[in-house]
Parts: sequence; C-alpha cells; structure tokens
Amino acid sequence: MLNSYNFISVRDTNTANLVKMMTGSDPFIVVDPTLLFTPKFFKNSINETKEKLKKYVIVYGTVFSNEEKKKILNYCKKQNLQSISIGYKNNWVDKNYISATPEDFVGYLSQANSVFTSMFHGVMLSVKLRKQFWYSVDPIRTNKLSYFIDHLDLSSRLLSKSENLNANFDYAKIENKLFDWIKLSKEYLTNSINKSGLIK
Repeated sequence: MLNSYNFISVRDTNTANLVKMMTGSDPFIVVDPTLLFTPKFFKNSINETKEKLKKYVIVYGTVFSNEEKKKILNYCKKQNLQSISIGYKNNWVDKNYISATPEDFVGYLSQANSVFTSMFHGVMLSVKLRKQFWYSVDPIRTNKLSYFIDHLDLSSRLLSKSENLNANFDYAKIENKLFDWIKLSKEYLTNSINKSGLIK
C-alpha cells in the first residue's frame, strides 16, 4: 500500500532501504520533528529553574553497561555533579525523576551540565539544546540513530569509546550542516503537503 502515497519521508537509512525495497523509490531522509520547530511550552520550560539544582547531569535511558555506569559516576564524583535519571528508574544514580512532564523534561535537560542517554530523542534534544552529551548503544534504537550520528559526525560522543568525559563537543562544527538539513527537510515537507492538497 505504500505505492499509493505520493510522498514518503523517513528519518534513517534503514527505513529508507525498506521503503525502497517495497516501492522501488528512494524516500527523502528528513530530520526528526523535534528539530523542525520549537513549541511554546519548550521555550517556557527552558526559562524555569528546576528545584534550584545547580550542578547535575541527566541520565536518560536504561541501556548502559557496567563500565559505562562507572564512567558516568566517576565523572560526577570528580566534577561534584549530582546524577539524575529522568523518565526511567536507574538504581545506580543519585536521584530518579520518573514522573516528569514534558515541561519538566525539557527544563531539566536544558540546565544539565551534560546528558548521558541511550535514547534516540535523548540525542535529538541534546543537539537541539546544544548540550554536551554522550550516548550509549541500545540495539533497539541503533538503526534509527545511526544515520543521524554518521551524517553529523557525532561518533566521538559514543560513551563506550570515550576516554575523557570532559571533552566538549564544538557545535560550530555541525551547525551549517544541521541548518541545511533542517532547511531541506522543511522545504520537502511543506512542498509535499502543498502538492497533496491537504491544506487549502
């Protein structure tokens, strides 16, 4: 039934290959929707102070090896940072905040010293907020995340291969490439919607 669609866009090469296999056509690879726009609640959440926490890291996800956990905890100890797991329970961190609202989530993320994540959107929002982040490999999400990592050359942020968690990522290196990708994604999606006649 995919052949009945006039336009198909995807977020990664794995899905693109599946679509091509079934339709014979290459779909357009767009950025994740979180990078396409900034809702009002997002802006408001960034400006809020979260429980007066001054120095902390966010842990988002649960797929971390024992070695990766040690790296995170040693980093926090050396930098005098509290470790906060948000959205998921991790019994090895200082604090778990499981029932976070979207506003809470963005607010905590925006003020964190750095982010450690095994989640696709943990990486997306870290990049959107220009946060220092490290990611671990979750087999379930590898296919979805790999294109983004490769396209923007972010493999240096792989937690298992890192030796120095103080190594900051220079976002200036990817800003132009990311800006162009976002622009092309918006143009493709807008053009697709206009040509489909969905909006009159």
